[in-house]
Amino acid sequence: MKNIIAVFILFLAQVVVATELIRVENTTNNGCGESGCIYAEWKLKRDESIRFVISGYDDGTDCRFYKVSDDEQYSIILDVSPIIVDSSGKHWWGFAWDIKDIPIEYKDGRVFVWATFEHDQIRDGNFNPPKWQYRFPVVKFRGEKTRWNFEQPKYNYKLVPLDTLAETAKQLTNRSKATQKKVALGHLE
Repeated sequence: MKNIIAVFILFLAQVVVATELIRVENTTNNGCGESGCIYAEWKLKRDESIRFVISGYDDGTDCRFYKVSDDEQYSIILDVSPIIVDSSGKHWWGFAWDIKDIPIEYKDGRVFVWATFEHDQIRDGNFNPPKWQYRFPVVKFRGEKTRWNFEQPKYNYKLVPLDTLAETAKQLTNRSKATQKKVALGHLE
């Protein structure tokens, strides 16, 4: 009987998915004052200083992670391209109203997300990325598509620390700037 109960508990543990994102109603960081403006903010359950915010309009949104200080100051970690995986396993663009959760792991005080820079996503439209960031990793979220059909390919996500993801974005941007300078000077190898 004990073995049956143990097997049953192990089975349940594999099926249950904990919610990691908690929706935040924030007026401090919310710059939306106009009709049609989108603002959605979530905090991580186990590290409430990390926030994910989508803000903007239908023609473009900023999708970024922030670190929030004790005095409620928001510092940008990096911008991302959110991709949701629905209950059927299909991948969709992660609109604010479709995101429900994020698969995350915590190790040694660091937050790990499923992400990759190996993609062909192009961010266009009306959005305002950090000046230091040209490349945007796709990050996997969970959710359900409700409105628009922007199906996405299944990317080869890797479990990456959020701080390493930001550092990689900075390195890729610096390489891109160096390449642009070589092209402008006619020295592309």
